[in-house]
Amino acid sequence: MRLLQDRCGADPELLYEDNETLAFLEVNPVHDGHSLVVSESHYPNVLASATIVVAIVVVVTPIVTVAIVMVAIPTMMLCS
Repeated sequence: MRLLQDRCGADPELLYEDNETLAFLEVNPVHDGHSLVVSESHYPNVLASATIVVAIVVVVTPIVTVAIVMVAIPTMMLCS
């Protein structure tokens, strides 16, 4: 998290964290709920990542997506 604070100049809002992954809201979102799911492990690029790490990120992504939608849809309904 410290690296994200240093590079972005702001605290990213943490959505999800486990031993392998981290999900947070984009600092400059294109749309409400725009988030990133990344590996806690560091690799130079996705092609150098361990297959299991990529698989875990792929499994966590829909979990985060559903949570965002469950929060966003009621909020959108109240605001319309």
